[in-house]
Amino acid sequence: YRVGSDSVGDAGGRGRVATPIIPPGRSLRGTLVAHTGRVEWCADARRPCADARRPCAEGTATWKACAAGQSLPLATRVRTTAGARAELRLSDGTVLKLNAGTEVRLLPGKLRLDRGELWTKVAKAERPFLVETGVGTVEVLGTQFNLQWQPDRGRAELAVLEGKVRFHG
Repeated sequence: YRVGSDSVGDAGGRGRVATPIIPPGRSLRGTLVAHTGRVEWCADARRPCADARRPCAEGTATWKACAAGQSLPLATRVRTTAGARAELRLSDGTVLKLNAGTEVRLLPGKLRLDRGELWTKVAKAERPFLVETGVGTVEVLGTQFNLQWQPDRGRAELAVLEGKVRFHG
């Protein structure tokens, strides 16, 4: 599996897959559809989270293992560990594929890429889909793109695979 591929699974075909029930409307609740390796979530996306052994800031939540088919509410942080991959489906039909070492936040009306790489196929909608990084925001209505954010280098790379995007930075 590579970011941008059509399926998720490990070389031996042992990837976990689930079929989520997706409610209509542009919202950034999500479901973990499939993954390889360890995928974790933290319930409070508004505060920075610590490592898996310690709670998020002010003891509000702790990184927990995420299972295929698990619903992820608004204000959730999701991360893939080294060597792990994940596919999320948002409630509007948007698909996110997270590469290893990626961390994202599901926020009201937008997604925040804190680090790593994600491939996205955005469902067409009247309202734009926003993805923030530390250097700018990607705005799309319905397209496929790959976004990599390296906060330690202050560098973002955006590859548009289909459609158009606008990058504000």
